[in-house]
Order: sequence, then structure tokens, then C-alpha cells
Amino acid sequence: MQEREARREAAKILGKAGGSVRSKKKAAAVRENGKRGGRPRKAQYFFLSGEGEEGRWESRYCTLPEALKFAEALRAGGDRWASIWEPENTRDDWVVLHNLANGDVREVPLRVITYL
Repeated sequence: MQEREARREAAKILGKAGGSVRSKKKAAAVRENGKRGGRPRKAQYFFLSGEGEEGRWESRYCTLPEALKFAEALRAGGDRWASIWEPENTRDDWVVLHNLANGDVREVPLRVITYL
């Protein structure tokens, strides 16, 4: 048991040392990514998903690729469907959303949205 913990500790130290390496190549890659805007920002997306004619609203902060993956997971199985919406503005207890796929605009009461 002690040998196992010693190996784990050694691997931890080596991994930490390897992860903190600073090279010219790594620095150049970071600068290049910075020119393109850096790490993608997370935005709030709304998802309308359901089965048949029944649907529900959910909201989550994520990048667009993550939103596409999440919607694909919501569609999995049976007669399931999902659409991705972006907020345009919020008024009192309502949010105005537009559909990314077809541009539809809809006002939705905030009380019916589940926040993830």
C-alpha cells in the first residue's frame, strides 16, 4: 500500500512539473490564440425541448459548440425534438428569444424556464 502511494505521489510531482513547462512554442501558441480572441466566451442559450407536442424551456451558460452538443443530447431517442434560442432582451418577467435555426422570435415568461 505504501509503495502504491509513493508511486502516486511521484507521478503527481512529475505531472505538475510537466504541466508548468514554459517554452517558446507554447508562448507563441498563446499569442496566436489571443489574436483570434482567446478562449471562447460563454453565453446564455435557451433550449426548448420535448416529446410530441409537450415541451419545456431550459437555460444554460455555454459556448455555441457546447449548446449544439447539448441540444443533440436532448433530441436523443424516440419522438424527441429540441431547438436553441438566444436572448434578445429581457422585459420585467419576460424574455424575448430568437431561434438560431430559423430566426423565429418569441416572448417567454421567465417563470417557465428551468435554469441549469
